[in-house]
Amino acid sequence: VKISEKVAENWDSLSDEELESRRQLARDQWAGMSEEEKIRLRESAIPGIQRAAQEGSKLEKYIRNRLTKAQYIVEYHRKNLIPNANLEIDIYIPELATAIEIDGPSHFLPIYGEEALNKTIQSDNEKNGLLRYNGIMVLRVMQRRKTLSQKAMRDTWQSIHLELQSITKKMPDKENRFKEIEV
Repeated sequence: VKISEKVAENWDSLSDEELESRRQLARDQWAGMSEEEKIRLRESAIPGIQRAAQEGSKLEKYIRNRLTKAQYIVEYHRKNLIPNANLEIDIYIPELATAIEIDGPSHFLPIYGEEALNKTIQSDNEKNGLLRYNGIMVLRVMQRRKTLSQKAMRDTWQSIHLELQSITKKMPDKENRFKEIEV
């Protein structure tokens, strides 16, 4: 924990110029690779991407684990929560009627193109509306960073945990059953 706190502190203290310098170094390394190296690197990432799609992201698994340790009953990748709606909820806590959606960068950036991003945004908005209409609290975790540190995951858990404690005390009115948590 201390190591990850210190690493996060060091990254946070970098100047904009140093961050850009490091980004440029990474771009230069990529540009210096042969096409075969780039293809090999992309292909080696495919199994991990496919596994994350089935098992959930690193952050999803971390949050699920923390929720379980905190004695919440968790339904992971819950389907058919709302009849006649083809939805899959990342994490659902039945006792609190709360859905937790973990949105990675592809929900905000055109990683797979503008058209795919627009469809994702529309789908997320429809899901939010359906859940809220059916009385379910929605916590949408927006993971804007491409990679997450251990500290960022702990901070995310703390934010979620505080929201769940508040919901436990009093469920918000129907029009206030949506909260975004930015990572």
